[in-house]
Amino acid sequence: MTHIPTGIIVQYFESGREHTLDTNTEKAIEILKGMLQEKLDSEREKALLGWEDKQKTKLERGERMRNYSWNNNLVTDYNVGQKFNLGKFFDPKFSSEILEEIAEEYTRIETCQKVDSMFKKYKNEIDSDLTNEILSKL
Repeated sequence: MTHIPTGIIVQYFESGREHTLDTNTEKAIEILKGMLQEKLDSEREKALLGWEDKQKTKLERGERMRNYSWNNNLVTDYNVGQKFNLGKFFDPKFSSEILEEIAEEYTRIETCQKVDSMFKKYKNEIDSDLTNEILSKL
């Protein structure tokens, strides 16, 4: 079985009377769904948490996700435009709360951008305050 949009190929075969072509196909579909969900989750985590495959980067300052200022004891997250205490950011007691806060704000910003682009697509101009008001009622 091949998932055409991604090109992922899944093969599954189990012999026996109870394992027909239909049951093997269903099992392959289940495996494929799991693989696609895993891929989607990892892409989402990378976007939300700023995970990168490489330590060194050649990104310009404006393209960076976060900046860790050891001298000022600050972490600046550029995706959400917020600053956090560096000690708390790496403290296990507070780090999960901070990352959740970043993820929630990032999701809110991303949703607002999608709504804005949807309205622009349909040529209905709407300001971001009205977009936020609409989203708060959902």
